[in-house]
Amino acid sequence: MSGYVWPHYNFISEEKARIEIDALYVHYSSAQAEQDIKETYKLLVKGLTLEENIEGEYYNTYRLAIFLVREAPETCIILFTKLLENKHVQSDIVTLQSIHYYLGKIYSSSKNVYNLLKAIDHLKKAPADPDALYKLGKFALLGQLNSTPDKLEALEYFRKAIMCGSQKKGLPLLCTNLLAELKKSEEELKKQKDRDDLIVSLALQVEQQRQCIKQLEDEQHQQHIEHN
Repeated sequence: MSGYVWPHYNFISEEKARIEIDALYVHYSSAQAEQDIKETYKLLVKGLTLEENIEGEYYNTYRLAIFLVREAPETCIILFTKLLENKHVQSDIVTLQSIHYYLGKIYSSSKNVYNLLKAIDHLKKAPADPDALYKLGKFALLGQLNSTPDKLEALEYFRKAIMCGSQKKGLPLLCTNLLAELKKSEEELKKQKDRDDLIVSLALQVEQQRQCIKQLEDEQHQQHIEHN
């Protein structure tokens, strides 16, 4: 599959293309259910050729790109980029954000096309995609967003992911643990601040006492001079 070649398009009427592509979906669902990878790939490529004849159709291009994420990331980028230029995709917010998520995933995990800055840029363009939010949260924990680990920012992304329907196992517990760690850190900072404030207060008292003693010594010295 890594040797993917763009298919040759045989243009037919849109009506005929729709009939064929509807029939294709039935076979595609069956192949997917049976985990027949070769047949699924074959049907998606055939669907891709049919889409060229149907205004506004992009489902097969989208599914093929997802299907090739691991096998051919470079091809995925081509397909997803083509979809991003599609005016119909641009008005489909769910699909649009899903595409940005997959591009972020590819750029952050595929060795041949690794580009963390591009990955983050795409993920941030999917503010309602739970998988994108989860990945940004992981990046925040690892310090890949702001050069240093940020548990608070990670927690915010994870909470948004849950609100957007994330089903990541253990994510609620991770949020609970992060919140507990942040509260503990806050308490420790408060204790440290209290200690620092106490040290400053004691230092002021010592300085005041020193000044009082100096003032008394100066007064005694002046009295001694006057007496003599």
